[in-house]
Amino acid sequence: MKLFNYDSENENAVNYGQYYWGVELPDGRFISLHAQSINVVDGALVASRVADDGSIQNQLAIAAGHWVTYYAASIITGDPVCIDKTEKDKSTIFEEWVAEKRAEQIKQWVAEKRAKQNISA
Repeated sequence: MKLFNYDSENENAVNYGQYYWGVELPDGRFISLHAQSINVVDGALVASRVADDGSIQNQLAIAAGHWVTYYAASIITGDPVCIDKTEKDKSTIFEEWVAEKRAEQIKQWVAEKRAKQNISA
């Protein structure tokens, strides 16, 4: 599975940090970005860089509930770089993990809808 085709729409994106990250959105889309670091602050995903004067600048924040997962990504393939080797292809494991998370989200959503409508399982 190739998540990204590194044809950056912003040739200056690398100026925003030396690391390349992948972020999955709830609708299944993926975004890629350059940032020096990514942190979770009160559920929000915050990407930061070090400015010329040495200060930390937040450059992107995705509100809690508007992102699913993030990872350090390969600039070539977009795959998670922290996976060394597996019994299966890395992208297959990642696809299975994403599918499992989506299934959990759907089950929770259905349970919430049923609870609101007083429908038993």
